[in-house]
Amino acid sequence: MWDRSQEHVSGHAFRRQPDCLQLRRRENAPRPGGNQPGARPVGESGRFLGGIAAAPGRFSYGHLRGFDGTFLIDAVAKRFYRSHDDEFDFLTAIGASDIPYDVVGGGAFAFFAPIQNEIRGIGINQGEFNGGPAAFGSDGRLEGFVSMNKLSEFPASPTQTFLGTNSTLDIMAQEIGHRWLAFVEFNDANVPNSALLGRDSAHWNFFMDSDASEMEGNDWRDNGNGTFTSIDATSRYSALDRYLMGLGSPFEVPSFFFVKNLTNAAGKTTTSAPEIGITVAGTRQDVTVAQVIQQEGVRDPAFPAAPSEFRQAFILVIPEGSRASAGDLAKLETIRQNWEIFFSIVTAGRGRIDSGLRANQGPDLVPLNAGVSPATASPGSVVTVNFTIVNQGMSAAGPAIHEVRSQPIPLSTGPTCCWEQWPPVISRRETRRASSPPW
Repeated sequence: MWDRSQEHVSGHAFRRQPDCLQLRRRENAPRPGGNQPGARPVGESGRFLGGIAAAPGRFSYGHLRGFDGTFLIDAVAKRFYRSHDDEFDFLTAIGASDIPYDVVGGGAFAFFAPIQNEIRGIGINQGEFNGGPAAFGSDGRLEGFVSMNKLSEFPASPTQTFLGTNSTLDIMAQEIGHRWLAFVEFNDANVPNSALLGRDSAHWNFFMDSDASEMEGNDWRDNGNGTFTSIDATSRYSALDRYLMGLGSPFEVPSFFFVKNLTNAAGKTTTSAPEIGITVAGTRQDVTVAQVIQQEGVRDPAFPAAPSEFRQAFILVIPEGSRASAGDLAKLETIRQNWEIFFSIVTAGRGRIDSGLRANQGPDLVPLNAGVSPATASPGSVVTVNFTIVNQGMSAAGPAIHEVRSQPIPLSTGPTCCWEQWPPVISRRETRRASSPPW
C-alpha cells in the first residue's frame, strides 16, 4: 500500500516520504488472517456522491451513492455487481482525475484489501477478511479489492518510473501481489525467524536479496569483502514470489540471503523503500525455500495445479452528474491493457490477467417495490401484484423481449389455503420500449 507521508506501497498501501519510496500496510492493520479485518478505507466526513463509469468491454459504468470522503470499497463493489456477474477474482477502483477528494484515505496512495484466503503455506491464515465476499456483493469468488487512487496521480505512461523505483504497473503489481505476499517466515535452527520481512511484516526486508521483487527488498550483489551493493529493485516477481503465488515449483527457487549484523547500513533500515546503488556492510545469512516450507508448510494448492489465470475488473469512479472524460477513459484503458502484458512478464510467463468485461452489458430489468393486495390470499381468491421495473443495466431496453429478474413477493396464505405450489417470486417477461439506463 502507498502512504502519502512516505509515498510507499504497503501490505496494503503506498505512502510518501521526502526523497524516499516504500510500501506499507495501514497502521494497526492485523496480518491477513487475524481475528480482525485488515485496513478498510472508510472516511468520516466529506460526503462525496459519485458514479462508476466504463466503456463496454473495458470498465464498469453506472451511478453510485457510496462515498464518505474516501471510497467505500464495499459500496463500490456492490454497485459493480448490480450490472456484472460474479466472475472476478479482483476488483480495482480508480478515481476520475477531477475528483476533489483524497479517495484512498489514511495517508495512503493505494492499497489492497484482502477478502478471503483458502491457500495454505504462504503465511496467511485461512478465512475471510473485511466481511468476506458477501460484504462486497460477491457470492463467493472475490479474493481482494485494489484501490488505486485517482488517475491524475499517475503519469501518462504506465511504465514511467515516478515513485522511487516504481511505475504505475509496479504499484499495481505490488497491490495484487499482496494477495499472496509477503508474509512467510523460515525455520532457523528450529526457531521461527521473520528476518525476511520488512515493513509491517508484509514486504520483504530492505536487506533481503529478493531478486528485485515487486514486493520490495533489493537485488543485492555480494562484493566478496563484507559489503553488498543493491543493483536492481522492483523489476519482477522473484522465484520465491512465484512459488508462493502458485506459479512455480519450490525446486525452481534458488537459495537467497539477507544481510544482518550491519556495521554500515547506509542510513537504511529493514523497512526502507527499495533503492539502487546503496552499499552496506554486514554478515550474509543464506536461506533456502526448504526452510520456508519447514516453517509455513507446503503450499496448497501447489504448482501446477494452483490457478494461474485471474479475472480482474477495472472500475472508474466519477463525480455524480458528470461523465467520464475521454482523457481518463483512454488513460485507464492504457493502464489496463499494459497491466495484462506486464503481469505476464513479471511472472516469467507463468501468470495471466484477464481484465475484459463481458457479463451483463445489456439491459438489466429489476422489479422494485413489489407488493400484493390483499396481503392474505384465501383459496380461490385473486391477488394483485404491483411493482415497478427499473433498468439497472448497461444499455437501454429496446422494443424487444427482455427477461425480468425474479423478486420475492410478500404473500401470506390463509390457514386452509392450498397455494403451496405458488412460486413466491415474480418471474415474467416484459416488452419494454427503448429507454435510457437510470443514470
